[in-house]
Amino acid sequence: MDGERSGDETAPIQRQSVSLWDVLTLLAFSGSLGGAIGAVRTGHVSGLRFALLAVWGVLLAVSSVACARAGGGRLLERVASERLLPLLYLPAAAWICVSSLLSFVLTSGLIRLLR
Repeated sequence: MDGERSGDETAPIQRQSVSLWDVLTLLAFSGSLGGAIGAVRTGHVSGLRFALLAVWGVLLAVSSVACARAGGGRLLERVASERLLPLLYLPAAAWICVSSLLSFVLTSGLIRLLR
């Protein structure tokens, strides 16, 4: 048994890779959350309102990722050529900026409503 190897030892290691699309959706999440946190910090909110707005920020970030994934999935289906695939990253980058600004504006409006 010393010289023998089982089939499991010689199997190649399976590594998972992270695509650029995954990184962009992570940036959409953090951008939206950052927009909400920025609004909370500018509004000088504390206590129970801060906790409520933190949950609000996470909900905005999750919805931003859901929109990015849904829109990106539809665009990926329509792209016929591999050469056009990098063009999908431009709308994703634009969505990161828009979702961050939208999160800031919506959270600022909610802060005004809670006062």
